[in-house]
Order: sequence, then structure tokens, then C-alpha cells
Amino acid sequence: MFGKIIIYILFFMSAVTSGIFFLSYKKEGEKLLLARKMFYGILAGIIIVSVYFMINIFAHNFQFTYIFEYSSKELPAYLLFSSFYAGQEGSFLLWLFLFAIFGFFVIRYAKQHGYESMVMGLYCMLIAMILLIIVVKSPFDYIWDTYKDNKLEVGFMPANGKGLNPVLENPWITIHPPILFAGYAAAAIPFVFAIAGLIQRDYKKWIEITLPWTIIASALLGLGISLGGFWAYETLGWGGFWGWDPVENSSLLPWLCTMALIHTMIVQRKTNGLVKTNFVIAIVTFILVLYATFLTRSGILGDSSVHSFTDPGNTVYFLLVAILIVFVLISVFTFLMRNSDIKSSHINFNASSREFMLTFGSIFLLLSTAIILIGTSWPILSEMFGMKKSSVETSLYNNWNLPIMFFVLLTNGFSLFLNWKSSSIKNVFKKSLIAIILTIVALIIFVFTGVNEFKYILLLAAVMYSFFVNAEFAVRNLKSHPLKLGGYLSHIGVSLLMIGVVATGGYSKSELVNLKKGVVFKVLGYNLSLIDKIEIEKEKTDRQKFIYRINIEKNGSSTIVDPIVYWSDFNERKSPIIEPGIKRDLAKDIYITLKSSEVKSNLKTVSAQKGVTTNFLIDSSITFHVSGYDMSHSGMQDETKAKLGVVVNYNIKGKVITDTLYTKLGSSSVYKDIVWKEVPGTNIDIAFSHFMPSHEDIAKSECVFAFKPFNEQYKEPEEILTFELSIKPFINFVWLGVILITIGLIISYFNQRKLKNIINLETD
Repeated sequence: MFGKIIIYILFFMSAVTSGIFFLSYKKEGEKLLLARKMFYGILAGIIIVSVYFMINIFAHNFQFTYIFEYSSKELPAYLLFSSFYAGQEGSFLLWLFLFAIFGFFVIRYAKQHGYESMVMGLYCMLIAMILLIIVVKSPFDYIWDTYKDNKLEVGFMPANGKGLNPVLENPWITIHPPILFAGYAAAAIPFVFAIAGLIQRDYKKWIEITLPWTIIASALLGLGISLGGFWAYETLGWGGFWGWDPVENSSLLPWLCTMALIHTMIVQRKTNGLVKTNFVIAIVTFILVLYATFLTRSGILGDSSVHSFTDPGNTVYFLLVAILIVFVLISVFTFLMRNSDIKSSHINFNASSREFMLTFGSIFLLLSTAIILIGTSWPILSEMFGMKKSSVETSLYNNWNLPIMFFVLLTNGFSLFLNWKSSSIKNVFKKSLIAIILTIVALIIFVFTGVNEFKYILLLAAVMYSFFVNAEFAVRNLKSHPLKLGGYLSHIGVSLLMIGVVATGGYSKSELVNLKKGVVFKVLGYNLSLIDKIEIEKEKTDRQKFIYRINIEKNGSSTIVDPIVYWSDFNERKSPIIEPGIKRDLAKDIYITLKSSEVKSNLKTVSAQKGVTTNFLIDSSITFHVSGYDMSHSGMQDETKAKLGVVVNYNIKGKVITDTLYTKLGSSSVYKDIVWKEVPGTNIDIAFSHFMPSHEDIAKSECVFAFKPFNEQYKEPEEILTFELSIKPFINFVWLGVILITIGLIISYFNQRKLKNIINLETD
């Protein structure tokens, strides 16, 4: 009960503290001091309850339903750590914890700039809302309360937990979700400062205060999204890093808004324009975070997304909707209340000015956000308008975003040569002549290397122009103004990312090939041969996992890659889980995944459940059924001798004959080490080939039997494996681009902090 009690107390404290902060507005005194102390108490409480939860995970306290469902004794330490946030309840607790960590810095920062009461009132309200979700859907629910129908005794402790989804058993799970949730938490900071700025009628200063935090939010969101893409690419085996999945898109939306907000904030700081625009974008950014939370965790996209959490129940569903509505109403009301009061400097937005180009580029980023938002929400919108619930084709996103990125990149490069207010177009073209010439040369190289589609040539023209312009400015400022490198590096990163996207999206090559052990096949200019199939992780009884060792050879140089296929109890072994084998080169990746496995055999097989009468395939006059199991040889120390037996009752012309058949434990579905026995009084051989357990209901487990006439020669079954080999050119440009974008944003953060301090000194 300790965890639940603390959560209830923290929820009550957060709600009260929020109110006290609001009441202390413009009243420095005891109320503000009390609210401040209570807030630090909330932060301490959140840290305590998070540590308490983690201790219980590592102690394997399976009395808690969440720990039972998302961890097990077999998980290594890093996966036990990750199980903290693998499910709904834990992910909300992680978000709450990160809010607490950011809150420690936000309260001091807000106090320093005279924003403490309003900012912290809103911040505590957000914390209270998350705590309310955890109150309703708690990670501290006991297993006997969750599974009441099972009539478990109070204090019951399961021997082990269910463990993680095998797909999540990857080192990237320790990095990707925490960074993404940190981005979600950071995106709240520009929001609370924007609302506070509206209330305090501060329409300019909040920009200087918030811009560094906006950059941090953008860096964290972008890095989190990118790590998720890399994880998908190297683990899921579908061959890509971005599939326009609705849940993936939901995290992309606030990131695009932060990127637009950074640029419009810079415009306001230089020109005093776009005042209302910046309030709106800051508000929309966090509303999209809340919307992403709703889409991901409400279960509403369960039929449309492979990443969506399961339905959390009506209470949490409507609570998520209510939180979204509450903050939309607060935002709209506050903005409308101050709308007529907001005065911004008149900007003529001369087409030859830098502010025009930056605004123009930001508009296209927001247009992309709108398109992705509509596409992501289409399963909901189609149902609302009485149509069949459906998702949009991924081609919609590609077709719309390609021209958008063309204009974004073109304006990005062009804007650097422009002055604020106005510029001479003739001088701009003169200054950009080197970049234009280099772009033309690069395009000629691209065309000669195979880029032949006009849409890609056009996009690459903007990509290379932006790349060369930013590279030129980066070199110029390398020594004199190193902190200015941030923006240029980020823009170079975007250019490299887009080169990788065009190369892999438009010019990847794939071909299917059937591999047999020891036989060399030529595909896409490479010699492929299956060296071996090795079973691994035999100690884990909940899965059967194989590595296929494949040799890739070309021009005398060879490399072995190891695609993986495994069958897991997690999905009742209904479908295989596939991981790719990847040969990484500087200019390309060779990506291999198993697409299908077929066993060719002269055997006839039938599966039977215990107690169910089944006909022989060869002679329908004979029936049999499994009456029991012999497990006396299943726990032998020598694993090579471990076997499972089934007691079989034959009914042959009214006469019942009992026999026991055995199969080697750990054998695969390829009838390994099959043992034949003659059915008494017949000319039929039978073998117990393998056992297919049902972990949901042991009575539904199936035994698979093979038959053949006793005089027929048994042929060892042949496994036909179909692999897909893909060549992904310049995929490394995607990862390099992401790294440069992140590094550039971090440098920009420190640059903006420096500029903010200079502006504060000038103001003082």
C-alpha cells in the first residue's frame, strides 16, 4: 500500500500547491514560500516513489500486477530497469519522474525571471494531471485485486513474472523511451511560460526566457524519435527506419512544431513581429504532446498501429480526453483574453528579407505538421464521419512532404545570405554563386550514379544547396564564433538526413532468394550461402531461437551476417519474430531477413490434443488419442538425452492398445532426431515429432505425429528458406544527419543562453 498512499498524497499536494502558486501571483510572501516548499516536497516524493518502484522490480516482487506482467527473474539488470516503463502505468510514472527532474530547474529559472507563481502553478497542475492518471491506473495494484476471478489469496506471490515482449529485449529500450519522454516533459516548459507570459502581459521577454528550453525540447524529441527509428531498423527486420505509423507520427508532430517555433522566436527577437504566432505555436506544441499521449495510450489506434498500447479501460480513456480538453480550453481562453492587447511591430515581410524566409520556412514546417496530423488522426476522423475506420496510405505522407522539404531546405540556405528587413537579390545570388556551382556539380554526379527521377533530382538540388551554404558559414565562424556553429551543423545534419532518405527510399534494391545449406546462390551481384543454423539461448524455456549464419562474398571479400528467427511463448508461438542480419559499409548496408521457412517431407502429419480422438491418415479405420504424458526423462542433466513422452491409446478394429512415444526436447519443427515405432498389428510407422505447448491453457497443447508405411524409406525433411537481401545505399547518412542535428541543437542551446545573458545585462 505504500506506493499507492504516496501517489494519493502527491496528487493532493500537487493540486493544492498549484492553487497556492496561483494565489501568490503578485504577492511575494508566506504563500509563495509555502508553495515553493511544497513543490520541493512533491519532487522528493516523486523520486522516492520511483525509487521504491524500481527496488520492487529488482526484488522480483510479483505481488504487484505491473511487475508480474512486465518483468521476470530471467531478465538481465538492464532489462529489469527498462521494465519500469515497458507498460502503460510505468510509462506514466517515468513521465512524472522526468517532470520532477525538469521541475527542479524550472522553479529556480522561473523565480530568476519573475515568472515563478504562474509558471509553477501551471507546472504543478500538469504534475497533478499525470498523478491522477496513475491514481486511476496504478503500477502498485496487487495481483489478487487485478485477477479477482482467479480467487487468489491476499499476499499471493507468483513464482515468476511473464517477462517483456521479446521485441523489447534490446539495449535500445534503455535509451529511446527515456529520451523521448524527456522531450515530452521539456515541451511543457515553453507552454507554461507562454501561458504565464499571456497572463502577465509579457509578450516579448518570455521569448528570451523560453528559447533555450525550446531548443532543448527539440533536441530531446528529435533524438528520441531518431533512436526509435534506428532501433526499428536494426531489430524489427522490415527493412526501414520510418513507416509513417500513427504512433510514430504522434511523436513527430510536436518535434516539427518546436523546429518551427525556434525560427519564429528568432524572428520575433530581431523584429518584434510574429508575437501572436509564437504564443500559438508554443501552445499547439504541448497540446500535440497531450494528443500524442492520448493516441498512444488510449488504445484508439490499436487496429491502426503496431506500437499502440492496449485499451486501458474507459476511465483512463475519458481521463486522457478530459486532460486534453482542459488544457485546450485554458490555452484558448488565455489567448483570447489577451488577443486584443497584444501589439506587435509591423513587419512588411519584404521577400528579400531574412525574416520573410525564416517565416516562410516555418510555415512549411507547420504545413507538414498539419498534413501528418490529419493523416495520423484519419482512423478517428473516418469513424467520426460515419465512414469505415481506416488509415491513410503511407504514400500520402511521402507525396506531400517531398515538395514541402524542397521549400524548407531552399529557404534555409537562401536565408543565410539575406539581411534583416531587406537585401539586394543581385548580391544574394552573387554571394551564393559558389554554393550554386557546387550544387550543380553534385547533381551531375548524382545523375551519373543513377538518380533519374525528376522529383528526387529537384529535392536533392535544395538539399545540396542548403548543405553547401551552411558548410560555408560553418567554416567562416569556426574560429571567430564557434557557438554560432550550432544552427549550421543542424542544417547540415538535415541535408545529410535527406540524402539518406532519398537514397534508401528511392534507390534501395531487394531480391528474394531460396537458400540451402552449402549451396551458393548469386543475388544482386553477391554470392550468398547458408553456412549453418544454430539454436541459441537454449536456457530460456519460453522461446526457441535460431541464428542463420549466412556468408556474403563479392570480389574475394566475404562477411558472415547472422539474421535471427525465434518463436516465443509471448505470442503463443503463432508467428515468428525476426531480426535482420546487417553488413555495414560506409556507402551502403546489406540487409538480410528471413521471409519464409517451408519444410518439404514425404511424411504425413496430424496434431492431436489430449483426450481428443483422431483418425490415422493412412488407415482411417484406426483411431487413437493421447491419454497422458511421460515426463520422467524431461529433467535429465544431460540435455541431449532429455525427452518427452506421450501415452497413446490405439483403437484397432475395436481392440485398444497402449504405447508410449517419445520426442527429443528442444527439437524444432523440422522433425529432428525422429524416432519411429511400428503400430502393433499394422504396416504403419508412427512417430511423435514435436510438442506445441499452449501456455494459455495446457489442455489445448498439441502433439504432432508423423506417419509412413513401414516399408517406405524415410527421407530427412528439407527446410527451404526464403531470405530477402536488400542493398540500402547511403543509409549511414541518415544516422550521421541525426547526430549532427542533435549536436547542433546542443551548441545552439549554449549560444542562446549566452545571448540571453547579454540581453539581460543590456536590459538591466
